[in-house]
Amino acid sequence: MLDPSVPLVVRVTPSAADARRGVVRLHPEVLDALGLQSWHAVTLTGVRVTTALAAPAAPGVAPGQATVDDVLLSNAGLTDGATVVVAPAHVAAARRVLLTGSRLARAALTPETARLALLGKVVTGGDAVSLLPQDVEPVAGLDVAAARRRLAGAVGGAWTTELLTVAGTDPGGAVAVVPSTVVGWQGDGAWGSAAGGSGAREASPVGAVTGPAAAGG
Repeated sequence: MLDPSVPLVVRVTPSAADARRGVVRLHPEVLDALGLQSWHAVTLTGVRVTTALAAPAAPGVAPGQATVDDVLLSNAGLTDGATVVVAPAHVAAARRVLLTGSRLARAALTPETARLALLGKVVTGGDAVSLLPQDVEPVAGLDVAAARRRLAGAVGGAWTTELLTVAGTDPGGAVAVVPSTVVGWQGDGAWGSAAGGSGAREASPVGAVTGPAAAGG
């Protein structure tokens, strides 16, 4: 049986609280039609397919609207006012996530610090992701204030605008970043450790990139 899907008009969120955190706001009627609860993952299909966490839209938002941030809009290859197809996502816990980024990000962020920005987010190969922690509905055990201080201290004033790119994932497809996910930089011979783990491990191939991958600069 095919999963249900709904075509909606995509709009960019005016909310700073949701910005660049990988959240799509949907009318409660749409969540019900898709058989979803708040904070379930969905696919957003435009020119390319990306994933996001679904949450209820604010009162007064039309049922035919999906509200996203600018990064999600770009990940779907769409512009404000275009049509996006929303459907439930099949998401696995990420064992490994391979990243690319600017010289600043690669020099400043250890894999473990980069993971703080990804925890609780759902990503697909080729997606851009921000360093802003997913603090709208944070994962259990994540100290959001401490994560923000660590990321800001590492990158400096540009940390809220800096973007990384997901070069690949293990397993492939849509994945959720969890505390046990091991993060690495593309081109490095070593990966970070899982939360509570010890030491780095030598890199091995990860899932194929979906969509255009951005090169680190």
